[in-house]
Amino acid sequence: MSFVIGHWSFVIGHWSFVIGPLSLVIGHWSLVLCHWSLVIGHWSLVIGHWSLVIGRWLLVNGHWLMVISPLSFVIGRWHWSLVIGHWSLVISPLSFVIGRWSLVIGHWSLVIGRWLLVNGHWLMVIGRWSLVIGRWHWSLVNGR
Repeated sequence: MSFVIGHWSFVIGHWSFVIGPLSLVIGHWSLVLCHWSLVIGHWSLVIGHWSLVIGRWLLVNGHWLMVISPLSFVIGRWHWSLVIGHWSLVISPLSFVIGRWSLVIGHWSLVIGRWLLVNGHWLMVIGRWSLVIGRWHWSLVNGR
């Protein structure tokens, strides 16, 4: 009878020796999983809190944002149309004056260009003859 009890105590001791380290490993990983579940739970609480705060703010102020947004759009369009209208009123007469002066300058450059085109040949003829006359005069003065 003592042999049977000894045998079973040896079997139970052997398996407890095998199961012990295994239970230590399982316990360690269960602690790691518990830690990470606490971390994830904490951050989900933080995110939930801030989403609740933002959600309440949007719920309370959403109406006013809906009212202000189109109003600011209308005011912005009105303001920019006034600014653009003012500067177009300033620029329009200025561009008219610049346009008139460019027409005047263009007209006179066209007149001068035509005159040079028509009379350029005669200016070249006169220039050649004045050169010939000048050489001839110089040769008379110097006695050659």
